[in-house]
This record gives sequence, structure tokens and C-alpha cells, in this order.
Amino acid sequence: HTPGSESMGKRENATERRQRREKKAQVKKTKEAKARKGEEAERAREKDEEDIDAILKQLELDAKKRNPHVEAGIPSPRSSASFVAHPNGEEIILFGGEHFNGRRTLLFDDLWIYNVRKREWRLVVCENTPPPRCAHQACVVARNGGEMWVFGGEFSSPSGNQFHHYNDLWLLRLDTMVWEKADVKGAPSPRSGHRMCAWRRMLVVFGGFHDNARKAPKYFNDLHVFDMDAMAWARAEYPAIVIVPEVRSASQLVPSGDSMLLFGGYSKTAVKAEIYRGKIHTDVWRLTAAPEPPPDKNGKKAPGCAAGLQWTWTRVKPSGVIPSDRCGCTTVARNASTAVMFGGVFDEETDDAIKGHFYNEGFTIHLDAVKYFALELRQKAARDAEPERERTRRSKHQTLPGAPDSSDEEDLPRAAAAAAPAPAPAPAPAAAAAAGPAAAAGPASAGPGPAPAAGQVWPSPRMNAMMVVLGGTLYLYGGTVEHEDRQLTLSDMFSLDLGKCDRWVPLQDNDPQTAQWLGEESSSSDDSDDDDGSGSEDSD
Repeated sequence: HTPGSESMGKRENATERRQRREKKAQVKKTKEAKARKGEEAERAREKDEEDIDAILKQLELDAKKRNPHVEAGIPSPRSSASFVAHPNGEEIILFGGEHFNGRRTLLFDDLWIYNVRKREWRLVVCENTPPPRCAHQACVVARNGGEMWVFGGEFSSPSGNQFHHYNDLWLLRLDTMVWEKADVKGAPSPRSGHRMCAWRRMLVVFGGFHDNARKAPKYFNDLHVFDMDAMAWARAEYPAIVIVPEVRSASQLVPSGDSMLLFGGYSKTAVKAEIYRGKIHTDVWRLTAAPEPPPDKNGKKAPGCAAGLQWTWTRVKPSGVIPSDRCGCTTVARNASTAVMFGGVFDEETDDAIKGHFYNEGFTIHLDAVKYFALELRQKAARDAEPERERTRRSKHQTLPGAPDSSDEEDLPRAAAAAAPAPAPAPAPAAAAAAGPAAAAGPASAGPGPAPAAGQVWPSPRMNAMMVVLGGTLYLYGGTVEHEDRQLTLSDMFSLDLGKCDRWVPLQDNDPQTAQWLGEESSSSDDSDDDDGSGSEDSD
């Protein structure tokens, strides 16, 4: 026994206990500081919610005071805007959209015109402009000197804590560049992420969603028709026994001759209290319209009647090189028989995280047969060296630009199964996304389509891009891509001659300054502090 060893042992135990008490006190102090920060954020959120109506009101007043003029410039990075062809055949109209820079959500109400011949943008400032929005829909018709119709969409507070969904309908007269709000009763409920296309002399609206950040998001599968001549809304009502597409947003709706085709979409379903799991829809539906039949003997209308027509949904089975599961892609009609699809994202969801795999594949779709073909760039040198007999055979059968020879079914890449595992990630490093088209040589996604030759320019992976076909040329602008904790909004622009289909032409690079990410990279260090503190507390 060593004299003094007991007292030394007691001092050591006391020191350990004091250290634990100090550490617990520090952990408590840190948690209290985080709680105060959370309370301050909540108060800021509540203030933000109180002010969103005032923000919209002020924006409306400011729009009425604008001095109409035109100026040169380039649009800022954005996604979920409308991007439509002017009926004059030389211009593209860009309206609205959003940009999240990591700190603030920016919504736009600016109107840009791109001249495809001059390759120049101009900003057209109008008075009485619709309030800022994204995820809306716009359609252009050639009547009355040209009209652009805009319906719905959403506005977000700068902090992104609250959303306002619109159900307003606006008309831009393209001959005078004057906006008019169409105050018509019977409009669809407020929504965004819906789809709208011009068909005959009507606007056809399907689906969408509504989310105010207070209640569970609500998705729609209703069908509404706006008669542009009668200036009247009508809804097609279906009894429960009639099979129609499930509720969804972000689907693709394209006209196809005397019908329309609906592709895919996205929705969320509750898996437990306040926890929702995303669902990617992969089904395809054809929407047809026939003259409305007379009511039955009880005066009841037939199912699906609206605007003097009976609207019928029929599910169809696609074939060919079917894309792997994805949402956020963009599909536009090239003509009455062909459409083009590009990009998208597949989200791997767990209870506490979402990992997105982004794509830059292109597909052409034969609308009559609902058959997919991988969009390929033709190799001019190889084609020139091709025997004349082979060129003649190919030209006789290959009717889709960028598509494989449809007469040789065995040459088509195998279609992706609906139950296939999650596709491999498409690399989208932040540096490559900000560097512009030169950094994106060849598709980086893992889909069924063959990749172009090395060195060919190809748009980088993205979702919610804007796309339009004008004069046989496809134009692609902007969109969003994620890299680790960063969400990058793009402003690059490309064109692809669908007749030649030999190369993507870069028209505009990303601007690294305007695409800057200002948010935090990761919160892992905060989590580790919490873990250490809780461990010490339990050890006492």
C-alpha cells in the first residue's frame, strides 16, 4: 500500500467527474444555441409566410408601372421556365423560371426573345406582366397575329419556406407584346407541374400538384379544356369505374395528329405520418376526342365530356429502346408523328436522403406506334465511306432522325425492363457543369442508348431543361443538375439539326459567376458534434 494513493485516486475520480460535467454543460450550451437558432429560423419563416401575399401584391403593382422597352442581354440561369416557338418561324420565347443559389430562391417574370438566325437574345419589358413563376405552362397559336397563353405555376418566398400556386390564365399578344389577364370562371384549381398543349382551338390541361408546405402535397389527374373562341373552361368528369391515368405532376403531354400522348410523371405517396415516398410513373396514355354524344334518358352526360367533345383515355404499350425510369425529362413534338425526349433524373430515396442520378440521353419517339429510338449522332465520315447500296437501303427504311434502322429489330438495343435496378449515376461534377459545353463530351448516363464518338459535343446531364423544335432544329436551354450538396442551375444552350442529326451546336456557355453556389456544402461536422456530446452524457 502506497501512502497517499487513496487520496490520489479520489482526486482522479473527481477530475474525471468535473470534466464530464463541463463537457455536458458544453453540450447543453451547444444544444440550447441550436434551439435558439431554430426558433429564430422559425420566426423568420413565420414572418416570411406573413409577407408572401404582400410580396406578390407589391410585384403586381411594380409590373403595372414598368416602362415598356427592349434591351439586349442574356437570360440568367434558370429551370422550369416556358420555352416556345414564335409563329414567325425565327424566334423562341422564354418566360419565367426559377434559380436556387443555395441561399435564396429566385423566381422570374422576365420575357426573353431569341432570334435563331442572328443568335441573339433581347429582353422585352412589358407592363402588366404576370407575376413571377416557375413550373407553369405556355402554348403558342398562330391566330390573331400570334398568341402565347400561360396558365398556372408557382411562386416561392425567397427562403423557400412557403409556396403560392396560381390558377390564372394570361394571354400575350405577340403582334403588340401586350399582356392580358383572362378573368374566366371555372378554371382548374391552383397548381404547378401540370401539362398543357394547344389542340385545335383549345388548350388541354392535365394533372399537376399543389403544396403549401403546411399540408400534405396534393397531386391531380383531372382534365380541363379551355375553348379559346368561347373563352370558357370546362372539366371532363369521369366516374370511378372509368380507368384514367393516376394522379401525377411533371408528365409529358404532346399532340399527335388527332390525339395527344401522355408520358410518365411523378407523384408522392405517404408511407407513414408526414413521410412521403416519390413514385416515378412510366405508363403511356393516348387521349382522344370525339363529338359529345347526347345525354341518356335521365339527362346525364356521358363520361369525359367537355367543350362539346367526349375525351377518352386509353393506355398504350410502348416499344423499342424504352428509357430507364426517370422524371424531370423534357419531351417536345417535332411534328404530328415524332417527338424528342432529353435528360431527366432518377432519385434513390431513403428515409433521410435522396441521391439523384442525372441523364443526358436523347430519344426520338414515333408517336403513332409509341416506339422509342435512341438519339444518335450520325457520323459523316463513316457515312461517306458507306457503300452506295447500303446507303440506299438505309435511306429507304430509316425515317426517324437519329434513330437506328427500324427495319432491323434485332439491331435495336434491348429495352430497359420496368423493374430494372436503379440506373448507374451520371457523373456531373460541378466544375464540368459550370465550364460549358466543351466539358460535356458524350452522354454520361447509363441508359440503353449508344454513346457518340469521343470528342463530340453533347449537353451535360440535367433535369427540368427547356426545349423546343423550330424549323426542324431542336433547341435546348438551361435546367438543373446536382453535385453532392450543390444544386447548379444552368444557362447553356445548344441546337441540333434533326434532319442532319450530326452534331450538337453550342450556342451559349454557362456563366460561372451567375451559376455560383452560395449554400453550405455539408452539415456533417454539426452531426459529429452532437454524436460526441450524447456519448459523454450517457457515460456518467
